[in-house]
Amino acid sequence: MKLSKSFFLLVILIVTVSSSFAQNDSLPHFGAPLPIPMYLAGNFAELRGGHFHGGMDIKTNQIEGIPVLAAEDGFVSRVKISLGGYGNCLYITHANGFSTTYGHLQRFNDEINDYVLKQQYAQEKFTIEQFFLPYQIPVKKGDIIALSGNSGGSGGPHLHFEIRKTKGSIAQNPLLFGFDIKDNISPTLKNIGIYPMNDTSFINGQNSPLMLPLVKRGSSYVISSKTKLKARGVIGFGIEAIDKLNGSNNVCGVYNVSLFADSNLIYSHQMDEVRFENTRFIQTHVDFYEAKKNKRKIQKSHLTTYNNLRIYKNVQNKGLVYFSKYGHQMDYSVIDVYGNKSTVKMDIAFDSNNYQPEMKTDSFTLFVYKQNGTYESDELKVTIPKYSLYENLEFTTSNSDTLPQGVSKVHFVQDLYTPLQKKMTVTIKTDSVAQEKGNKFFAVSLNEKLKTIAPEGGKYENGWVTFRTRSMGPYTILEDTVPPVIKPVNFSTTTPSIRNKKQLILKAEDAMSGVKTYNAYMDGEWHLLEYDYKTNLVWINLDHHLPSDGAHKLEIKIGDSVNNFKTFTFNFIW
Repeated sequence: MKLSKSFFLLVILIVTVSSSFAQNDSLPHFGAPLPIPMYLAGNFAELRGGHFHGGMDIKTNQIEGIPVLAAEDGFVSRVKISLGGYGNCLYITHANGFSTTYGHLQRFNDEINDYVLKQQYAQEKFTIEQFFLPYQIPVKKGDIIALSGNSGGSGGPHLHFEIRKTKGSIAQNPLLFGFDIKDNISPTLKNIGIYPMNDTSFINGQNSPLMLPLVKRGSSYVISSKTKLKARGVIGFGIEAIDKLNGSNNVCGVYNVSLFADSNLIYSHQMDEVRFENTRFIQTHVDFYEAKKNKRKIQKSHLTTYNNLRIYKNVQNKGLVYFSKYGHQMDYSVIDVYGNKSTVKMDIAFDSNNYQPEMKTDSFTLFVYKQNGTYESDELKVTIPKYSLYENLEFTTSNSDTLPQGVSKVHFVQDLYTPLQKKMTVTIKTDSVAQEKGNKFFAVSLNEKLKTIAPEGGKYENGWVTFRTRSMGPYTILEDTVPPVIKPVNFSTTTPSIRNKKQLILKAEDAMSGVKTYNAYMDGEWHLLEYDYKTNLVWINLDHHLPSDGAHKLEIKIGDSVNNFKTFTFNFIW
């Protein structure tokens, strides 16, 4: 599958803007990875749940199967197939010190696909990761390497495209590499957050964060209400800002945020690159409570104690402002990668009132962020490794009655609004039962209404279930004795002749602990079974290994997370 350069020749238009952030002549230019105009559904460092977006999402007009092109000469260095994440994904290493990543693919080209299939059958697994040497799969700029798709954690057909520094695999902002993408739209500023930073600090008389909606007036933004602002003590600030690009209504992230106090720059961050090992620090970069509770992605302009992100510049006093005798004029400047800018100004007076700090009466266990933390009771054990918290934490727990199908109380481990950098270990007491019965127990995370968010797995031993998780909040232990359900979709067991079928598609669902294993066997031999957790579909491509003429027996075996199994058998004629 080679691309004809004359057929897919694209005219490169240079986007010229006043600040021209997007033009960086010191960086190499790459070819477009699709032979269609580039409109973005998401951009680099857009705020996602638990990570910064590592590349750009290029629209494919809501369809799959568009040729994906090598952006530069190089070699395919890695291929990975995963259920979530980037799904079907390949990586190309280039001689210029950079690598490119292509995610959510429908399929690879024939040459790459042959390598992948051999490994899947050798390992008897759908999900694999394969690395290649430079001589194995060389590519030229413009070669068709795959077809676009919707695999993995994709919410709709598109191409996820990244540029990384090969050394260290550091994600770069692709919009700095000269792609033909137009943007003359300034960022939209939505909300300002103002944060009293200790119990003797106040904003408008309150010791809790104040959220202020913004509206555009003329060429800049203002606070929508006419509320006069007064502050006392140590105050932090944050802003919710989004960006949109020409030809797309999708919400994207901004490039640079700068905060000034009395015209002096006290904080700035800029999204040139993101290290994958640090991307989870987004949970302390944003106001985690507002993001989880109210769906407002406020980017804080003050730093927490533990934050290893390398995006910050010119930060003074951790971005904090002191209101002790005088007020301050606060100014935000927010810029997208093409230099379009939006601003907002606030005058905040000094509050001369003396307020009494609220006395805390609840008991807690103090967890220090740089030390291992342990909590134990008769029914709950929690271990939090050091450097899992971003600040010291006054840790609390409580519990409530058992839910239907539950075998333990509901335990509230802190709350849903306290982020974790690493996984903690949680152990919950259950009914004491035989090991065989206990093996059907599993943990689930719950929301505020005690509805299941997700199964968390776990191991039963001597009346306790232990599991690891990166989220605090309510947890309980359930019992699952029901096997998964399997139903044919595009064929019937009453019609054994399937000579006209290229695929056999089935629905595979598990309502409790979730599908974990999925395998197919044709006449007793393993056959590749593909799985999409978003649609609960599994399927066999019959052209991988064409059956011989005559009668055959197909078995589909689906297992859940506590080893309940269901086998679907289909006797067919080819």
